[in-house]
Amino acid sequence: MTRRARYLRLFLALTTSVLAILAVVASILAVRYQDEIADASRYNKTFDLAQAGAELLRLEVAIAGAVIPGSGLDLSEVKLRHQIVLGRIKASLEGEFSTYRSDEPDTLAPLRELKTIIDEIGPLIDRVAEPEVAARAITLIHPMNTRLARLSSMSHAVAGDVVAAKQTKLLGVFAYLCTVILALIGFGVALVVFVYRQNAKANHMAHHDALTGIANRFTLNEKLRSLKSTKAQAIILLDVDNFKDINDTLGHIEGDRFLVALSRRLAGVLGDADLFARLGGDEFAILFEGALAGDRARVCADAILLAFRDPLQMPGQSVRASVSMGLATHQPDTALDPGVLLKNADLALYAAKAGGRGRTCVYEHEMHRTALRRQRLVQRLAGAVAADDLFLVFQPIVDLSDQRIDGFEALLRWRHPELGLISPAEFIPIAEESGLIVEIGRWVVDEACKAAAGWPEAITISINVSARQFADPSLSRCIEEALARHGIAPARLTIEITESVLIENDEAVLGVLARLRALGVAISLDDFGTGYASLGYLRRFSFDKLKIDQSFVRSSETDSSSLAIVSAICGLARTLGLQIVAEGIETVEHRDLVGAAGCHHGQGYLFDRPLSRDVATSRVRLGGTPRDPSRKIERHAGASPIARQVA
Repeated sequence: MTRRARYLRLFLALTTSVLAILAVVASILAVRYQDEIADASRYNKTFDLAQAGAELLRLEVAIAGAVIPGSGLDLSEVKLRHQIVLGRIKASLEGEFSTYRSDEPDTLAPLRELKTIIDEIGPLIDRVAEPEVAARAITLIHPMNTRLARLSSMSHAVAGDVVAAKQTKLLGVFAYLCTVILALIGFGVALVVFVYRQNAKANHMAHHDALTGIANRFTLNEKLRSLKSTKAQAIILLDVDNFKDINDTLGHIEGDRFLVALSRRLAGVLGDADLFARLGGDEFAILFEGALAGDRARVCADAILLAFRDPLQMPGQSVRASVSMGLATHQPDTALDPGVLLKNADLALYAAKAGGRGRTCVYEHEMHRTALRRQRLVQRLAGAVAADDLFLVFQPIVDLSDQRIDGFEALLRWRHPELGLISPAEFIPIAEESGLIVEIGRWVVDEACKAAAGWPEAITISINVSARQFADPSLSRCIEEALARHGIAPARLTIEITESVLIENDEAVLGVLARLRALGVAISLDDFGTGYASLGYLRRFSFDKLKIDQSFVRSSETDSSSLAIVSAICGLARTLGLQIVAEGIETVEHRDLVGAAGCHHGQGYLFDRPLSRDVATSRVRLGGTPRDPSRKIERHAGASPIARQVA
């Protein structure tokens, strides 16, 4: 919720609360005024005054009758009437009427005067039978009858005025109460609408990706849980190839815009897909349900690959991108596990990326077995160093001028306790992806230096270092400590890197290489000629050696252009003062061709396979001569040596 929305919600809530309090106050005032009107309408005060006047008249009659013989009125009747009048007067003076017209003090004067008169004739009651006493009492009382009648009439008028005033106030309170209630209803409705909209917005945010506006992983999971096994389903998991490089190149802001543009392009070719969701980062999912779901998904995948032949258009630039997709299907009336369906698509996606990217792979059961094997390898590889499962082999690097061993390249091997020897082509990528390559790489550096410590000073050792290792800030320190620990001169160590290492994060890598070179370690650019930025890196960094990729060497016998490339690389190396190592020399003809082209050193099966540490040491002690290079060796299918280690 935005700050503005929070403030609006707080304002509506506070206003509604205040209006509710005001409505309660107005209701209390209305009840109060109603009670006052009812009280005034009962004429309690006016009745007391009227009764006081009547009782005063009866007192006067009783006094007069007491004088007349045979009237039937005696002294006791006079005393009774006297007490009644006195009580009425006191009630009027001390009761409600005392505050009825408190703003007009003279209103009560007749009552006070009457009380004085009644008090005055009190002592005369016992002698009221005497004509003189009775006449005096009547003279005092009689004028008050008129004044009490006038006061009673005024009381009637005042009571009417009070009722009218209270009614006016009550009408005002009712009008105020109606206004408050209407406002309360209005703000209450506004608050309800606001809360409803906020809930709808929150629900939308919970089910949609904030960046692209399409469905998110939560929505996909809900949809997967609602799938019915009686219907066919198909799901495509899509991942942008090399998105990290795109994001690093464009920057994170432009990277987000790239994802928005990509999602829009995808949305335009989805056809009748039931759901299109972003799972996070550069990963998307497309779900199909119902008849021919698998076929519809395949058509969609083909349309997506076709759509990305053209670059994505962004403000001020266009960006080329490719995507890899994994597709998994579920057939109707078979057991359905949405989690398994999603996992199968993920396995197919992994196979698509491993198979060269920019393609679609449909899940096959073999992928599951491959994933289980990979998981098994990852678990064992994590403890391979401690379990002593890893070992190094050393392939000779030969000086082509005298055929003697000049150094060795350390290659990593893994003997699994149950699966046997695992190909580096299989376990090195696993080590890279899992991050285990950093720990393994440190072990390789130490073991290679330990082996070199048993060789003559002239023999060098080469170690391959991967991009993941260059992300380790302690790499240069690790190498320096290994050299010192085993007493190896830095010049005897060569660090081999491929162009892909530089492409991943060239500035950081070049910085580490500069520190190693300052230490005295030689730097070699491996597989030279296979990348797209080789010459550019030669200009930006001073390498010590170039290793010509074995593909050029193998085809040099039959392909004149390959031989020309080898010759050109050698000429360039001479100009730059670099040593040249030719890889993949498997025949005498290969050796002679690269030697004639100007290569200084050679490496390949012609000279030796990768050797154990003990055999390599024996070779060196025998004078550094490899096996007879004129002897023919059996070439394996594809004429490729064992996959090189990327330590």
